[in-house]
Amino acid sequence: MKTGRNELCPCGSGEKYKKCCGMQEDLPDLSLPEELLTGTRLDEYMQLMQMVAIYHQGLTEFDDDRKELKKAVKDFEKRFQPGTDHGISDGLYVPWYLFDLRFGKSQKTVCERFLDLDEMKTLDDHGRTLIRHMSDSYAAFYEVAEITQEWIRFVELGTDTPWSVNRIQDPYDEEITVGDIWYTRFIGPSDDAFEFASPYMFSPDAKDDFLMALTVQVVKARKTLGDLIGPEALFRESCKVALTSWAEYMFHADDGFDDEMSEDEYLEPPMPSLCNADGDELRLCKIIFKINDDRGLKEKLSSMRDIDYDERNKTWVWFRKGEGEFPLSPRSVLATMMIKRGRLVCETNSEERAEKLINKLKRALRGIITFEKVEVNEIG
Repeated sequence: MKTGRNELCPCGSGEKYKKCCGMQEDLPDLSLPEELLTGTRLDEYMQLMQMVAIYHQGLTEFDDDRKELKKAVKDFEKRFQPGTDHGISDGLYVPWYLFDLRFGKSQKTVCERFLDLDEMKTLDDHGRTLIRHMSDSYAAFYEVAEITQEWIRFVELGTDTPWSVNRIQDPYDEEITVGDIWYTRFIGPSDDAFEFASPYMFSPDAKDDFLMALTVQVVKARKTLGDLIGPEALFRESCKVALTSWAEYMFHADDGFDDEMSEDEYLEPPMPSLCNADGDELRLCKIIFKINDDRGLKEKLSSMRDIDYDERNKTWVWFRKGEGEFPLSPRSVLATMMIKRGRLVCETNSEERAEKLINKLKRALRGIITFEKVEVNEIG
């Protein structure tokens, strides 16, 4: 007779079947092929991830929050088709639902729930540390800074944190160039990390666009979480939340590619993160003002109620009034502004918004800045 999921487990543990042996039924084969073993700490991460994946399987069958979890994963699969020729990579998909996705009343990830299990208390400190490394990991953008025989050194965009990543059987060794931008996930301490997903690689020209998008990403996260967690955790959480937004870009970035494109060609730099929801025709507009009073400019801009200042990136962001809720939604952003070589440089994505911003700043910053010019370019 089959044991009901709410009945006591027949093993005698005193737990309900769904919380005990029932979680071990119909588990997938997650063994690591021998040819993929590296003889490094990466093998330990992979073995432990199998345990977390098995736990995830149990949650989808027996946990009270299983419907929400299954729906989120199903929606992700439908949108981004991971594992298919034209879908996003499994390296983005699997860590997302194990390490990033928050669900249920607790709003904890699968890996965080796994760490909370009583059984994990018996795991040695080394094992718990490695699982914590996985739980804290996130996909982000990194600039290749140095390439050696044993390491690739990166600088994390948005924080300038240096990363040293072990080189292990890189299938794209010949493609790596200093200045390249990678979107990927590293696991482990920043001075001894491992790559945990095949990177999406971009040319150096994409750097400024990504920095602008990351500024928006962090400012949006700070609106909800800034007073609750520190800067490092804030950036990490913003990256976790934004993964589905970046998956959307990665998924559609290949739409115009053909099968004859050489492997060493880059993805095109991303479109600006400012998405016009007003029905305006998309134009990338750069507005330049001469600064007459640097100190007065900073104080006045920062005091305006619909403009937020990002201290880390020295950038102001103009938001639409009444928006800014989490999760991240770049559609509420109207423009970004930063100081460059004695100029206030503003960027927005339509001529209509550019005109509104010019008039807005002329009124608010009279005498502090002087309008010089606006540059308009097609997007795409």
